[in-house]
Amino acid sequence: MKTKWMTIGTAAAVVSGLSLTLAPTVSAASTNSYSQPETISIAFPGNGSAGYEYSSNDPMIQFLQKKFNVTFKFVTETWSNFDSQPSLWAASGQLPDIFFSDNYYNATTYNQWIKSGVIQALPGNVTSYPYLAKILKRPDVQALKLNGKFYLWPLSLGANNLFPGDRGVFVRKDWLQKLGLTNEPATWNDFVTMLKDFVNKNPGHETNVVGLTANNEGFLQDMLWNVFPTHGYWEKEGSRWIPGWTDPKMMNIVNDIHQLYSQGLLDKDFSNGNNPYITKFVNGQAGAIVFQPKNINQVETAWNQAHPKEPFTKYVEPLIMPPGPNGKRYIPEFYDYYGGEFINASADSTKMQRILAIFNYLLSPSGQKLTQYGFEGKDWTMAKGKIKSLHPAGWDPTKEYPSIYTWQFLADWGLTKPGQNEFPTVGPVENGGGSDPATWKMIGSYYNWAYKHEVSTPINWAVNSFTYTLPAVTANTGDWFSQAVASNNPEQVWRKAVTTWMTGGGSQQINIVSKKYAKANN
Repeated sequence: MKTKWMTIGTAAAVVSGLSLTLAPTVSAASTNSYSQPETISIAFPGNGSAGYEYSSNDPMIQFLQKKFNVTFKFVTETWSNFDSQPSLWAASGQLPDIFFSDNYYNATTYNQWIKSGVIQALPGNVTSYPYLAKILKRPDVQALKLNGKFYLWPLSLGANNLFPGDRGVFVRKDWLQKLGLTNEPATWNDFVTMLKDFVNKNPGHETNVVGLTANNEGFLQDMLWNVFPTHGYWEKEGSRWIPGWTDPKMMNIVNDIHQLYSQGLLDKDFSNGNNPYITKFVNGQAGAIVFQPKNINQVETAWNQAHPKEPFTKYVEPLIMPPGPNGKRYIPEFYDYYGGEFINASADSTKMQRILAIFNYLLSPSGQKLTQYGFEGKDWTMAKGKIKSLHPAGWDPTKEYPSIYTWQFLADWGLTKPGQNEFPTVGPVENGGGSDPATWKMIGSYYNWAYKHEVSTPINWAVNSFTYTLPAVTANTGDWFSQAVASNNPEQVWRKAVTTWMTGGGSQQINIVSKKYAKANN
């Protein structure tokens, strides 16, 4: 398992497992076998943004440039524009050689990029790059092929696609104690009662309190993962493959969230991305918050600013959501990948080979050590077969190697279970996402509980990957969900949304998937 220093932010938010801050690693020596110099431009979220200013003085950039006989040019790309910016670059002739996107989700844009010659396919034979070849053999990655070719390098999520850190709810621990409640409500009714007590018996003595706050309807739906774990994915019902949200069981989630909304227990701005939900939670205006455990340092930072003398873990803790109707709790899962690197169609074969060589190195044990721990002898050494940091706990590698963010995540996300590192380490204490060690310990305990008590979600990832290659059919499920929750007749609103999708091309998609994967199961 790999450790990563930096929180991936919004996207990694879609994806999960807590980012780790460990002291660094790796082999510095290299021999250069690339005779022709190349200039490679890279666009990746974080490049050139505050905190990630790159310069030629960065030792990690210098090392990789020398190793591969290249000059890197870093192009600014952000988490808010990585879907839209590439098309603008292409139209103005400024498309970088490598750029990040998850636009394979958008079949219309993805196919247009291919037809217009914006991007190019990877070579058909990548056996010279064994670490790349291994990832491309994965079933759900194979399903991404169009016309038998890969038009992106998918960013692997490492050896594990179970992500308890990607979805969660946090609660005011002190409020529970004052009310004599537990952080593990046994049933949905117990959960609702807890929120009612937050509102009606407000332990914080605040006004205008809601039970639960959020700012994303998708994460709010996933709060009820145990109720209907395949609600966001294609599933097989009888002989047909259908999107889970078209299944009548989806109404269980819609109705449950509608209950909270109609009873004044849910923040009315639950789907507003600009809702200051963290501020509301730390200020005592909400007793619980829908939030990704892997990014809890964001809530912790706000808490420490508002309550500098009150330790975060004394007042906040993860909530264990009730099991579903079958008595099971399901662990959040995802594909073996999220997002990918696209290669500019204008890159010639020599540049393409150099790019693949860089990716392959970053995926290799040597590359992984470099981007996780720094340079061997300078930042770490081997001690009885384990990597031992040469820096004190809390050392920030980004100060020494500002570009490490890009190199850590350019070829894969490397997210895996905490405490199960691919490279055994000794000291200092693992620290998650910049959090206090006590917070990281709390989150680590939550993860360990989830791995022990929650079960795998029955999802066929290859089938779901294939659906991204189909012609796009508009499905504004987020808007439809928000409208249904806030309506007086949520079931009517939701059924109308499903009918709109089915008559707008959804039925044809179901026929295509059901025919191709007739023998496959969930």
